[in-house]
Amino acid sequence: MRMIDLLRRTEVRTGRKSLRAFPALLLALGVLVAACADASEDTTTTTAAATTAAMTETTADTSAQAGSHDFVMITFFANCSFCQTLEAGAIAAGEQLGVNVQIVQPGGVDAETLNPALQAATAAEPDAIGISYFTKGQESAILDTLDEGIPVMLFNNNRFEAVDGDPATATTDPRILTLSYVGQDETKSGEVLMTHLLPQLGEGKVVIFNNAPGATVLTLRADGVKRVLDANGIPYEDLDGELDEVVNQQTISAYLDANPDTAGIIGLGNPASNPAGVIVGERGLDIVIGTFDVDTAAVEHLKQGTLTAALNQQPWLQGYMTVVNMYIETVLGLNPVNVDTGTQIVTMDNVHLLEAAVAAGRN
Repeated sequence: MRMIDLLRRTEVRTGRKSLRAFPALLLALGVLVAACADASEDTTTTTAAATTAAMTETTADTSAQAGSHDFVMITFFANCSFCQTLEAGAIAAGEQLGVNVQIVQPGGVDAETLNPALQAATAAEPDAIGISYFTKGQESAILDTLDEGIPVMLFNNNRFEAVDGDPATATTDPRILTLSYVGQDETKSGEVLMTHLLPQLGEGKVVIFNNAPGATVLTLRADGVKRVLDANGIPYEDLDGELDEVVNQQTISAYLDANPDTAGIIGLGNPASNPAGVIVGERGLDIVIGTFDVDTAAVEHLKQGTLTAALNQQPWLQGYMTVVNMYIETVLGLNPVNVDTGTQIVTMDNVHLLEAAVAAGRN
């Protein structure tokens, strides 16, 4: 029996609070928080004037078909293919489960942007809220939501660790630490990818190409890669890049000129690995290249063999399973589950399966 059918058959309706204000409040929410994000950096609160102005705007209604339960997914940006894929998964789950899913795109990934979005969503009294956790700065707002009796589900990011070794920046509250999480386990993602690539690696060193130096997620990926290399006595070197693929192509080209003993390149994201694939393909080099995430360019590199393997964190599944978790807790009365979506290794042999998922809007 399919899981969705099982969920439907065992649905237990529970007493619900009044949600008459839910649609109107959430329609205004996307623009309200976007207005906060576009303001100056010193905008941790929303003024009455800003609220009134935002209420006069409109925002796209990306709700699933209306149902008896109301869920909110607070994502990131409107013009973001990764976000759109994640949101499509959430909406698909809502349609299959017969619940209303409202997507909110606050326009940022910092506490100053996400907290007002969460506070506004909480005021609308939905049955559950999904959000990413990037920093301890979000802790208080999430605890306030939990105090209102609204379950919170985490997806895509659950960064609880200290920043730069400062213990004051670590999240330690057990109510946050025990929230369900759907997404890639970044503490081991680098190990998973590098372990897969190890048998294909020739003699020489590995360069770890970071397209966003200082980003905690990429640091964790790199740490995992390094643990595997250290355990196997393989030398490696860090190389800083940026989000601009044209610049990164020049950077990796110059690096390979100066380091002909390079046996492997690990791009910590597609903006690093795709340019590496171009250079390796043009020069006909026998170099292993690994990456995280899979965009359309990465698919082509995998098909051509200029990209050896990618670890796909499956954003569509992140959105889908987060809504399923909301349903599990609020409708079935069961504990939501943790789902590691970053376990799919994509290579030339199975990339055709991912192409099908991409074509269907699931990646």
